[in-house]
Amino acid sequence: MKVLHIIKSLGRGGAEMLLPETLALHQTQQIEFHYIYFLPWKNQMVAAIEANGGKVMCMPASNYLQLIAKASAIAAYIKQHQIQVVHCHLPWAGIVGRIAGRMAKVPVIYTEHNKWERYHKATYWLNKITFPWQQLVV
Repeated sequence: MKVLHIIKSLGRGGAEMLLPETLALHQTQQIEFHYIYFLPWKNQMVAAIEANGGKVMCMPASNYLQLIAKASAIAAYIKQHQIQVVHCHLPWAGIVGRIAGRMAKVPVIYTEHNKWERYHKATYWLNKITFPWQQLVV
């Protein structure tokens, strides 16, 4: 099985720290893990992920419009690498991941790491609009 995790950054945040920690616990002989992130200056977790066998790619985006514009490139990545499940973390990665997953016709899982009422109004509404395009919320 091939799984793609999508997250805004791989800096030292709570959700970001969970990715290498949980990767170390998985059976990587049976599951191939890929990671896409968007903020190249927040890359502190890249080495730990790669050391545990994860494949990491940065698709630089300096604002939210650029991030959403990456949906077609992510869909192409999904198809090229034959990704079977997309797992998104946090709202903006969830928004673009749902769009890309829909384009590539693969199931999307979303992990919520915050409370919706803390989101900016644009984030809230884009998250709400794309929310039905996923198969599972954790």
